[in-house]
Amino acid sequence: MIITVDVHPAANAGNTVKLNGSANPVSFGYAVTPTVFNNQSDLGGTQTISSILPLTLVSFTGDRRNADEVQLHWITAGEVSTGSFAVEWSGNGSHYSPIAFLPAAGISSGQRNYRFLHRFPAEGNNYYRLKMIDKDGRFTYSRVVSMNIAVAPFKIMACPNPVTDLLQLRVRAVKNETILFYLYDANCKMIASKSISVLKGDFQFNWLLVSLVPGNYFIKSSNNSLETIKIIKN
Repeated sequence: MIITVDVHPAANAGNTVKLNGSANPVSFGYAVTPTVFNNQSDLGGTQTISSILPLTLVSFTGDRRNADEVQLHWITAGEVSTGSFAVEWSGNGSHYSPIAFLPAAGISSGQRNYRFLHRFPAEGNNYYRLKMIDKDGRFTYSRVVSMNIAVAPFKIMACPNPVTDLLQLRVRAVKNETILFYLYDANCKMIASKSISVLKGDFQFNWLLVSLVPGNYFIKSSNNSLETIKIIKN
């Protein structure tokens, strides 16, 4: 592990080296001995990592599912006071953002299996890593899993399904266009429609269904490349 620090402008040769600036504290995602304090000088001695997280990550892998989805799978062992997992995604391998949070077991002596399905990966390279967080807020990262995906030209997904009030429709389009969406009941009667200007790439819009009676419904569109999807209204 390498810690890079900037020398404070007020420091003289052989004096204090201020870690992470003069105002912000230094935050480590693991235990260190002795404890590191903000602006600590070299009098603190050598910092030794004593533990990373109270779990063992046995494996972290990714596989294609349905041609253009990514199924992530990881196995842990010996979890103690584990809090959660943040699944982080990047399109360039440098800048990551969380796309899902899953609760950890907390306490587990044996192996535990976890899964997350990324339904809308990007065209080309997709990079994934796990941020493993314990109940005290300490964390560490897994290795990076890289997947190259050839995305289907058009795709639509509804969630939540079954739906109670508000339906989210996620559309993947290859161009900007206006699409008419039609809502049919179980008797094939059209009961509502919505015109949406979708943008190239992944696009999401909401459809309020609170007034519908419970039952089965279908959504079709004016774009023949988008499949008809079944909606269950609670």
